[in-house]
Amino acid sequence: MIFISGSLLFSEGCKLLYKKKVNSDASGNTREVNFDDYFIDACTQFGNGNYTLSIKNLEKCINLNPNEASVYYQLSKNYYELFDQNLSLQNAMKAYNLATDNVYYGLWYAEKLSSVGNLNEAIKVLQKTFSKNQKDEQVLKALDALYVSNANPIQDRIDLWLSHKQSAGYKLNSSLKLIDFYIQTKNYSSAHLLYDEIKKASPLKYKYFVDDANLYLKENDELHAYENFEKAIALNPNNFNLNYSLFNLKASKKLIDEANKYLKNAFSDPLTSLDIKLDVSQQINKTYIHDTSYSIYIKTLAQSLVLNYPENHKSLFAAATYFKEIEMQNDALKLYSKINELSPGNFEAWLAALQISNEIRNFNNTIEIANKALEYYPNVAKIYLEASIACNSIKDYHKAIEFVKSGLSFAFDPKIKSQLLFEQATANFKQNLYKEAETNLLEALTYNDKDANIFDLLGNVNYKLNNTEKAIEFWKNAQSLGLVSSVLDKKIKDGKYVE
Repeated sequence: MIFISGSLLFSEGCKLLYKKKVNSDASGNTREVNFDDYFIDACTQFGNGNYTLSIKNLEKCINLNPNEASVYYQLSKNYYELFDQNLSLQNAMKAYNLATDNVYYGLWYAEKLSSVGNLNEAIKVLQKTFSKNQKDEQVLKALDALYVSNANPIQDRIDLWLSHKQSAGYKLNSSLKLIDFYIQTKNYSSAHLLYDEIKKASPLKYKYFVDDANLYLKENDELHAYENFEKAIALNPNNFNLNYSLFNLKASKKLIDEANKYLKNAFSDPLTSLDIKLDVSQQINKTYIHDTSYSIYIKTLAQSLVLNYPENHKSLFAAATYFKEIEMQNDALKLYSKINELSPGNFEAWLAALQISNEIRNFNNTIEIANKALEYYPNVAKIYLEASIACNSIKDYHKAIEFVKSGLSFAFDPKIKSQLLFEQATANFKQNLYKEAETNLLEALTYNDKDANIFDLLGNVNYKLNNTEKAIEFWKNAQSLGLVSSVLDKKIKDGKYVE
């Protein structure tokens, strides 16, 4: 629990200063002994960290006036710094009992009681202090914290904050705190009344129209929700949170055109950061994974990111990823290529461009992209792999083998090694170099013996090498590993190679 009183100005205890005369020698002469000097010196020593000397001065003050509350308050603080919890508590109690109207003493005493686990007594002290100082936010927050620590009913907290509000008048933070309590207790009508009060006091604060609308939605009251949304839109038509809330509402009702409109508006808000928009994009994308009808919104997301951040590589990468997910491969490839120009240090963009280019069978483009990528990443085997796939696809077998050999010199991942060797075997097979192809494939199996394509090609190679029985055995292995192909089925059935 946090109390502000732990760092109160020690000068608070120095306010009540006066003088008193006492006899000071055997002759009967008198001189003036200054209470103020002792007390001020005690405060000074406290400030300098000389707690023992401060205590001695305060004890002299008690001899002069045993009923001065500020002295005990300062003693309590000194003992607290000396880690004497018991004496700190005793003196805090004395200060409080001598001046129960003093807010600082009440806060300090309650804190000391709380520190020894006497929450009930601490609450009583602050309740009494609060009853006389209901406008004081320090007392309010300290007592509220005690209620939380003591697991008091939430109604106690509501009553506390209501008392403060009635005494201090309208304050935004107090109203929002009460709204939070009312929502927790499902007292929605009281929450709405407070929202209405806030909206009157802050007519341009569209945020509270939105919050009130969302609360109405929680109650399935769409009529009042729309009323608040409309007022909010009138105040701030481009606000991200507002438009995003409306998007969710319309999307849940399958009102696609309206949902798209609000989604576009949200992403055009210049006052909301790109990072926030990207986070929201991920949330929508997660929904799409479970509900494919959201694909239309994924497209809108991607288009909006490109439209509003056409030169930002983070935005373009996210947009490209979304285009790729909904199989708009050409759009994705354009963006990945642009990212490679804007930010060539993004390896994932290069790899995605290579893979998509191969996927859409734009093989010459793949080779061009690979050559550019290798200027930045000459030691990455995956680039050579994609390039070799493209070269085999356009029947440039010599170039494919060149890429494979280079890639193998940088490959550390067994899976990548086996894939490179498979492409080398493919190039050799197409050139009727069957023994070389077999050597490649057998080596590939040492890195990955679960790849059905390796066994399928091994079957083809062995057939060409006149090992028909072995060929059929390899084809069956490919089938057992999950390769589904009508050509494979025919090869096994007929016992011979089919193109």
